[in-house]
Amino acid sequence: MPPVKPELLLKVIVWRAVSMLCSFASSLAFTGELGVSVGITVVTGTALTLIHWLFEVMWEGRSKKKD
Repeated sequence: MPPVKPELLLKVIVWRAVSMLCSFASSLAFTGELGVSVGITVVTGTALTLIHWLFEVMWEGRSKKKD
C-alpha cells in the first residue's frame, strides 16, 4: 500500500461529514425518529468512511504506477 498523505485523510473525513449530515437528514425525514436516524447514520457513515478512505489510497497508488 502506498504512503498516505494527511490531506487525503482530511479530504475523506470532511466529505464524509457532509455526506453523513445528508444521510441523517434523509433518514430523519423518512423514519421521523431521532434515535433510529442517528443509529443509521453512525453505522453507515463509519463503514462508508473506511471504504472511501481505502478506495482513495488504492486510487492514489494506481495513479502513481501509471506515472
